[in-house]
Amino acid sequence: YNTFEFVWILIRVLVPIITMAFVFSGLYILIPYRKVRFNEVFPGVIFTMVAWLTISLLFSYFVNNFTNYANIYGSISGIIILLIWLNLSCLFLLLGGEINAAVAYFNALGNGNSVKADDA
Repeated sequence: YNTFEFVWILIRVLVPIITMAFVFSGLYILIPYRKVRFNEVFPGVIFTMVAWLTISLLFSYFVNNFTNYANIYGSISGIIILLIWLNLSCLFLLLGGEINAAVAYFNALGNGNSVKADDA
């Protein structure tokens, strides 16, 4: 690789990851009713980023390799897989929030605080 290709590949990989980290952190910090810190949302952000990247790579692999068998069935299967990808994306966003809530709950228990269901 020459220098430009190396920098371009680095930008192509790092910019989406950093952007996802900021977006997911913002979501997980701003959406809850209570005030949360970044270290409380970090596990959910990491889980959501890894899961979202994994299903996105699988979706890309499917679109590139398995939609060429037949024109009609390939298009229909592509739409079905897109809907599954959207569903899994939403699921992983919610699971990341649940992980953050569980971390906050167990941190509060570990600090000796009494925890109500609405607090976590």
